[in-house]
Amino acid sequence: INAACKQQGISYSSFIARLKKNKIELDRKILSDLARNHPQILEKIIEKTKS
Repeated sequence: INAACKQQGISYSSFIARLKKNKIELDRKILSDLARNHPQILEKIIEKTKS
């Protein structure tokens, strides 16, 4: 998760805070699975939290 965040130019802690702010309820287990098996989906989630 951290590596994916860094590739998108955001820190892990900022990403988690923005998830909460945007009321996106994904826990670390789900995010970890997305990072391993569906990185393109995780990238879209990270982009969504930036806006």
